[in-house]
Amino acid sequence: MTVRGLSMSILVLSAVACSPAPRYGEVPDTTPAPDAAVVRDGGADAGFSDAGKSTSDAGSIGGGTADAGTPDGGVPDAGWARHWQTPTLLTALNSSADDSQPAPSADGLMLCFASTRSGGKGGGDIWCSKRPNTTAAWGSPYNESILNSSADDWTPWLRADGREILFSTNRSGNPDLYHAMRDDPAMPWGTPQPITELNIDSEYDPVLSPDGLTLFFASTRSGGAGGSDYYRAHRSTSDAQFGRAYNVAEINTSGNEYAAGVTLDGKTFLTCREQGGVYTLSSADLKPDDTWGSESPLRIDGMTVKQPCVPRIGVDGTLYFEGVAASGSGRDLYSAAPVR
Repeated sequence: MTVRGLSMSILVLSAVACSPAPRYGEVPDTTPAPDAAVVRDGGADAGFSDAGKSTSDAGSIGGGTADAGTPDGGVPDAGWARHWQTPTLLTALNSSADDSQPAPSADGLMLCFASTRSGGKGGGDIWCSKRPNTTAAWGSPYNESILNSSADDWTPWLRADGREILFSTNRSGNPDLYHAMRDDPAMPWGTPQPITELNIDSEYDPVLSPDGLTLFFASTRSGGAGGSDYYRAHRSTSDAQFGRAYNVAEINTSGNEYAAGVTLDGKTFLTCREQGGVYTLSSADLKPDDTWGSESPLRIDGMTVKQPCVPRIGVDGTLYFEGVAASGSGRDLYSAAPVR
């Protein structure tokens, strides 16, 4: 199996019961899911601010809005999630290897990503870069060695307050969700731990809501719409275990849904979908009933990048994503400034 440039061999047989999903504002049933029959083969100073702390344990995606660092403490306006300029390569971060899955911090001062470049622990590793302010250039990437293994480690996601990082790894022989914690953003990460309550099949591409309480991820577990689907799970506090995972049925299709994104206000869900070899980036807004509405393609001027995926929006409205240049074959990191 190949996940956007990271190769892994997986054999999975599973039987997972799917329950009706609660509304986002409801605390879901935390009873452990039925056991699944699964066969598997085979520190740095982050530069975070204290922005984005949870303000509510209610479980609503729209709740707990992050203080994103804009003058009014919210998210950029003027079409920040609707229209972007022609994408450009993030040359300061890209290498001759595959560089993919960008994850900007809530304050815009750090960006983590996956790379198969040399200098890591082997396979794909998580690398990060920092900058002193949101208009400065990105610094030289460094390997987050405490997070990485000799296997593949990919799709990082930074919690808004800088105290938790989530990522995918196949260090146990199958794609699993892991996370690492720290008490202060200036401290090194603690030892990564598996999110065991959710790892029942093949789980990957974690995305955390701004309040840190709802986790979205992708999985090929049975009971979905087909292929790789989005799921969500809720926890009551940032230190609690996640409850049962529910299929995001209003978004999933018969195609493959991969690494998503959630905007800093928690009100827009960004999707990456592959169907028949064609990749599309879209967005869906949160409706009053706390479900996601109809998707609309992201409007990106002069878009020639092939196989775009992993859309993420930074504090200044910049769109980050991965893709393949029209004249190339390897994966690179791209950014696109918003059209104001």
